[in-house]
Amino acid sequence: AKAVPGGKDIIVWVCEAAPSVCCSAPPYPRRLRSQKIAVSSPEKCASTIQNVLAPAPTSVLVLINPVGGSGTAQSIYRTEVAPVLEAAQIQTSVTVTSRRGEATDIIRD
Repeated sequence: AKAVPGGKDIIVWVCEAAPSVCCSAPPYPRRLRSQKIAVSSPEKCASTIQNVLAPAPTSVLVLINPVGGSGTAQSIYRTEVAPVLEAAQIQTSVTVTSRRGEATDIIRD
């Protein structure tokens, strides 16, 4: 998820694993989709996220680019995104990337 500059919206990016078919070729690639959500309160935003992600996940992997958001990505996550995930009762595993392409490598694994 990321804050939208100049507004009280966040964009939630969801990386879904495509369904696997028995005896098929290697696993299908993951699909990336996004949903823009207006943030009026953490509870309202959490409810919207739960609907977007139905069935709601019990945990998510959060990848933070420390130079994103003009260097404020970690602060944005801590103050705007984390409260929403907590309100949605979604456990998080947070990774702050340290090099270019690391997030892509993590998603591919």
